[in-house]
Amino acid sequence: MVKALTEMTVLAETGRLSTQRVPTLAQWMETYLSEVASAKVRPSTLHRYREEVEHHIGPMLGRHRLDKLTPAHLTSFYRDRVTVLSIGSVRRMHANLRRSLNVAVRWQLIHNNPAAPVEPPSLPHVEARPYSLAEARRFLKAVEGLRLEARWLIGIALGLRQGEVLGLRWDDIDLTGLVFATAVGTPLHPRNDYRSFREIIRRAGLRQVRLHDLRHTAASVLLA
Repeated sequence: MVKALTEMTVLAETGRLSTQRVPTLAQWMETYLSEVASAKVRPSTLHRYREEVEHHIGPMLGRHRLDKLTPAHLTSFYRDRVTVLSIGSVRRMHANLRRSLNVAVRWQLIHNNPAAPVEPPSLPHVEARPYSLAEARRFLKAVEGLRLEARWLIGIALGLRQGEVLGLRWDDIDLTGLVFATAVGTPLHPRNDYRSFREIIRRAGLRQVRLHDLRHTAASVLLA
């Protein structure tokens, strides 16, 4: 008892004894997304963050209080998630967690960020396989007349990443709203965008490549 009181006294004298109840990770992520991230990221990105919390972070880590969350918890979480998600998706979750916990440190809810020392899973080296000029022409022929034809024209012509294309808004060109959206005006989900890409490739009879390879195809077309 005396030892515990002594420790509390030291914490109080050094300003490390907080009277504020420390939230769980699930509670904190809701606060972070609503009060911080919502003002900094596009709606489509915020939607993805919320999906990650709802389906992955919340169920597996949400119960832990921020001051009880450890690097070991996060390492175990990433090791489990790479069995069901791509390494890229897990790395994005790590980046989001690290950012949110940095804010928790600045808000003095915790003293250290448990995600800071954690190394997320490494991405394997994947060689780019861009389309040739002839293949790019076949791809563009296959998208003629589609409602979102311009989405694919931009992908080939400018080499924008999927997130950059889907996040493009009309106010980026002095108008308002999303440039590429569903038929009812809601944000296009990256998975549905990817399915459309695969269907276009199948219909055009082209070899299967990654969606990201359109970015490299743009460089090939410009150099041709």
